[in-house]
Parts: sequence; structure tokens; C-alpha cells
Amino acid sequence: MGQYTQYTNSGRVAFGENGVLSVLSPVWVWRVSLGAEAPEGAGDVCALDAEERRRYEAFRFEADRRRFLLSHLALRRILGGGVRFERDPRGKPRLQGGELRFNLSHSGSLALVAVSRDCEVGVDVEQVRRNVKVELVARRFFAPGEMATLQGLSEPARTEAFFRCWVRKEAYLKAAGTGLTDALREIDAGQMPGWSIADLEVPPGYVAAVAAPRPQLAVRLCDWRGEAFSPF
Repeated sequence: MGQYTQYTNSGRVAFGENGVLSVLSPVWVWRVSLGAEAPEGAGDVCALDAEERRRYEAFRFEADRRRFLLSHLALRRILGGGVRFERDPRGKPRLQGGELRFNLSHSGSLALVAVSRDCEVGVDVEQVRRNVKVELVARRFFAPGEMATLQGLSEPARTEAFFRCWVRKEAYLKAAGTGLTDALREIDAGQMPGWSIADLEVPPGYVAAVAAPRPQLAVRLCDWRGEAFSPF
């Protein structure tokens, strides 16, 4: 079983499996291991569509190919196996003739798959890397309020805060369908009326966030063991 957490656009407000959470249609988020202990998904590279195979073959290293393959096979297994994707004008994949909305992110040996029945959803995970010049990158991509928060911290808290802010912004952009080409400095992930952007519990060394265009958000977070999506 997974855990239920309710969020608003100001953060976590409740935890449990009863009460107010039962009236919300949750967003499901699966943590998918891409390491040696990864569960076997059904199929292989032949299960990918042409665009996925193109991206798979573009990786130079076999380890990167394997992680890409495992994450995309997990997505297909969760969505029900023989699914077909189409892409909107911005290139965001969606189910052909399906009502489910979904999003996938992977970094290092961890992937996240988010699925919703009634709203767009974005998810992002990043492995925290200490060799990133966080202040230099933040000056280019962070809103003034985000930058001020970052500058008020010292290491190692500053680097982790940088990645937390980054995944929140990217989760929002993925849910909105606008992509990272938009002006990131104009987006303050803590000031998005009508949206909920929430941190997710992931293994040490990673940070992650989920976003949806709702003032409140119930999230069901669980580890993927090879099962397909079931809303009940």
C-alpha cells in the first residue's frame, strides 16, 4: 500500500487514508528503482515507440540506455501495457484516446511516474550533485525571491535547496506543458495561484516534486513492484 498525503499550494496540510482525502481524486506517484534491484517490466526495447527508440539509441553509454528503457517500460506497464502515445503541439506525450494524464522523470537510479485521472500533472526528480555551480545557474534561471532564499543559506543546505527549487519549477512546467524553453526566471514555484507544487519523499541523495493545477492535491506515493495502475 502507498501513503496518502494532502497538499495545498502552501504545502502539506494532512496525512492519512480517511477523512478529507477520500473526497479528492489523488495523483498517484510511483517510485521506480533503476538499479540492480529494479523489478522486471514486461517487454523490451521493441515495446517502445519510434520516438522512444530514437531517444534510447541516442544514449552513448549502455547504463544510460538501460535506465531509460527501464523507466519507459515501467511507465507503459503502469498505464496498462499496450498503450499508444501521441504528442501535443509542444511535444508532450499523451495517451491516444485515453483520459489518464501522466508524466515521467528519471535521474540516476530513480524514476518517478505520476498519473492523474482528471488534471494535468508534472513530476521531476534530480540526483543532488555537489559539483554544480548553483549560484551561477540560479542567477540565470531563478526568480528574485527564489534567489534571495538561496543566498541566505550556506553549504551544504544551499545545494540541496537549489535542487529542490529546480524540481519544483520543472514539475510545474511539465504539468503546464510549456517546457523548459520558457522564461524560468519569471516563474516562482512558491507563488503560483491555483496550483499545488509539493515535495515528494524519495531516497537520500535525491529530491523530487509533483505539480498539478489544483488549489489542493492528494498524493498517493508508493514503490513500484511491477503492477499496473488501479485507481481503487
